[in-house]
Amino acid sequence: MKLIHEIVSEYAVNNPTRKAAEDSFGSLSYRELHERSSNIAHRLAGLAVRAGDSVGVYVPYVKDVITGFLSVWKSGGVYVPMDNAYPVERLEYILKDSGAKAILTCRNLWEKKPLSFPADKVIFLDEISDGESSFTHCKDITEKSPAMILYTSGTTGRPKGVLHRHEFLTHIVDWMNVTEDFCMTPDSHVGLISRFTFVATVIL
Repeated sequence: MKLIHEIVSEYAVNNPTRKAAEDSFGSLSYRELHERSSNIAHRLAGLAVRAGDSVGVYVPYVKDVITGFLSVWKSGGVYVPMDNAYPVERLEYILKDSGAKAILTCRNLWEKKPLSFPADKVIFLDEISDGESSFTHCKDITEKSPAMILYTSGTTGRPKGVLHRHEFLTHIVDWMNVTEDFCMTPDSHVGLISRFTFVATVIL
């Protein structure tokens, strides 16, 4: 079973100029998305992020979220989305509870709303150089490996982290591709209307 980041990387090789993501700040082609996420995954590996390690993705823009979780998965890590609309106390609780080994963020967000975290474990996505990287992806994860931790609202107590495996994502994507009302094609476009911490954000 191919994992989501492997599918995206393969598609990028065959369709490098197709648009992968777009927000109000511009767009990314599949080549750019693949190369940038590989560069960031290389940086994560340099911070000793290994298979099964949690990585917080604390960014405000759609393109950066997509780049972020692909980078984490290529490194073998577990994606932990962090909604910048949350209070600092909740964000820092998520970091501590998930045991995050690194954070992917943007310089302007970090300066406006910094979190208590080792500075040498913070990677600024907007300061990563573009260009092709020799890094591919971690070979130590399978469909049974953890892919992401999504935190509950916490309305009945402390937020709880819910672990999802890679097979969960690939199974849903496969279902969408064989269900008439959801079937995706290379020309499909999907608008993002959910928060970054909602599972559908990743699946779509």
